[in-house]
Amino acid sequence: MSKVTESIFNSKRCIIPLSKVSWIEKSPPCATYDSISIIMESSNYVDGEGWSNAPSLMDEDAENFLKAWTRYRHEIENGKETFTCPKKNIQNDY
Repeated sequence: MSKVTESIFNSKRCIIPLSKVSWIEKSPPCATYDSISIIMESSNYVDGEGWSNAPSLMDEDAENFLKAWTRYRHEIENGKETFTCPKKNIQNDY
């Protein structure tokens, strides 16, 4: 397994260990605001209510989380190589 540069995402609102993230869900198109829900290993689905213990992020925090998550997954799967974020075409050289 490769070593990663950063394995914890820290925002103004919460701290998320990237290794505990199962998947990410975007808000539906009909939602009043754009957000993402981060489904963790410890999240539980409650019928009619959705996910419990799943942090939600909006705006800049959501974008920063997606960058950190994409970089983390890339480093886990490919090692520390040049990485280009597919959404923004931002390049990070390690």
